[in-house]
Amino acid sequence: MTDLIPMRTRSTRSRRAFTLVEILTALFILSIIGLAFVRLMTSQSRFAEGQMALRNARSVSRNAMNILLTDLRMVQDSGGLVAASRDSVTVRVPVAFGLLCGAAAGSTTISLLPIDSSMTALGWYAGWAYRDSANAHYVYNPAGTPVSFTSFPAQTVADSTLCAANAILPGNIQQPGISPVTYGTRRGKVVVITDPTTPLVNINGVAPNAGWPVFLYQQVTYKFAHSSAYPGRIGLFRLVRAANVMAPVTDEIIAPFDSAGAKFRFYVLNADVAQDAPPAHLWEVRGVELNLAGSSPRAQQGRAAAKQTLVTGVFFKNRRDP
Repeated sequence: MTDLIPMRTRSTRSRRAFTLVEILTALFILSIIGLAFVRLMTSQSRFAEGQMALRNARSVSRNAMNILLTDLRMVQDSGGLVAASRDSVTVRVPVAFGLLCGAAAGSTTISLLPIDSSMTALGWYAGWAYRDSANAHYVYNPAGTPVSFTSFPAQTVADSTLCAANAILPGNIQQPGISPVTYGTRRGKVVVITDPTTPLVNINGVAPNAGWPVFLYQQVTYKFAHSSAYPGRIGLFRLVRAANVMAPVTDEIIAPFDSAGAKFRFYVLNADVAQDAPPAHLWEVRGVELNLAGSSPRAQQGRAAAKQTLVTGVFFKNRRDP
């Protein structure tokens, strides 16, 4: 027993702690691993942030395209485009369709198809147009003062007899009468437009015939301008011509955009490629190219805001040969 005690004591005394070199080496290795881990996390975070910025920019472009196409696909080839530039287009957008019953001085009677209330809830009546079946031209009759579709028309004919008289359609086809149409639970109505500025003849001096297709329209301007939601950036505005012509109903529908890439270009006559400037005669425009350069709401640190550009062409309806 006495021999074991000194040996245990010697074994205990022979143990040593970590040396300074070992500690420094361990700390150095841990710092390398920690630095690599931090760089990996930072890289992944920046990558995720960049992807999110690209996704946000793409959403701006896609949402703008969906809104623009809803209106622009309804625009007619002849007379539908009112004004155009790189930053804006003004178009006449059909809202309600029907047939012409008859036209007289200051009084036009139209039998309308059923209308979904969602189409007219926020719309403003800016005029009506009829399609000349002889030459396929649309003749536009602007309203003297636009009115909200919720209060239009000022006069509604409850009795359909005004449209029930025999009408002669183009080609001398006898029509027994034009009366309101019922679709499901919705029923069309006969309206009388009493705007005194309504012309009664087309460019050839021919009066419109009963039975010709007509539509009521609103005048809409889409414009790239300085954003109110994102100061210093560009937004897409939708302006609807209202009762006060100098104060249209304005709504910034989507933002932000890249100021250099967001623009409108124009397809002219039979050209396959859009051009930057609109032609001198807007009736030559057959469609619009949308360059929607959506931008992310905020830029990554040390980088410019992400940008995603969607380019698509939309051509007007009822295209005619020049």
